[in-house]
Amino acid sequence: MCHLTHYSQITGDRFRFNRARSYIRNIVREIVLARREESSKSKEAPTDGHADFLTALLQDPTFDDPMLIRDILVTLLFAGRDNTQNVLAWGLYALMGAPEWVDRLRAEAEANKIQGQELQYTDLTVRTPVYRSIARC
Repeated sequence: MCHLTHYSQITGDRFRFNRARSYIRNIVREIVLARREESSKSKEAPTDGHADFLTALLQDPTFDDPMLIRDILVTLLFAGRDNTQNVLAWGLYALMGAPEWVDRLRAEAEANKIQGQELQYTDLTVRTPVYRSIARC
């Protein structure tokens, strides 16, 4: 492996990689900061606006560091597909072996959705101890 390190120093691959990584991180950071400012100006709960993962992270007080949010989004962008796919597959497999937890999740989701509307991702960001305990496993 040592020879690969020297090779990248000679060819400049490491420099190009670090520059490209910084470029992507800066783009995502700007998006996070812009969306954070947009949500701080609007004191109302977003009903018509964005209903995506970034909005859910920004609304969760656990994620108060914009650089943490940036890192999460960059990780999902580059490494998320395979890792997330594997975690979801194993998680769903384990969940199917415990139907009582599926019932608890369903009941919790139904209790949090807005009446007369389809369940939205943002509905799962509040009062969801069952969902959060499963998602952390």
